[in-house]
Amino acid sequence: MRFRHLGQLCHADLPYQIIEAQIDVDVMRGEVSQSYQIAPYNWKYYIDNSSDATTIYDTEMTEYNSYSGGPLQQAVSAVTYVDNVNYADQGGFAAYGYEYWSDIDKVDDGYITWVSQGKESWKITSRTIGPDTTSEVSQRLIPEEPMVRLGCMLLLSYENQY
Repeated sequence: MRFRHLGQLCHADLPYQIIEAQIDVDVMRGEVSQSYQIAPYNWKYYIDNSSDATTIYDTEMTEYNSYSGGPLQQAVSAVTYVDNVNYADQGGFAAYGYEYWSDIDKVDDGYITWVSQGKESWKITSRTIGPDTTSEVSQRLIPEEPMVRLGCMLLLSYENQY
């Protein structure tokens, strides 16, 4: 898939990303990326995407992001299509966010669930980001208190998609 980036409408700084808007230019449809950035990294940025570790609630709307990391971070990420009526010029509105839970005494129970358009879109658990013997990385945690700085900006222009 080819993606064109429209601009960050709302972005929560490390480690959780609420939404980052983009367009799937293969079908000319808007979507949001919802991610958790981590380090150190798994071998080839692989995560445990088995159904008991990671949940995608509606596979017609959400899929794993083709971008999974680079030199500065591993991105545990999915992209979810959004309805065209939810753009400002269409007069629409939609709720986006996430719920997270972590407890230092129960690290295996930690999770993050993202919400797109008022519905749960996908969920990771501590198993998603478990240990990786190949890269010699131990269990990463879902932080009890995420470092969140919410920044929103107005999209003034976009790239020509043709």
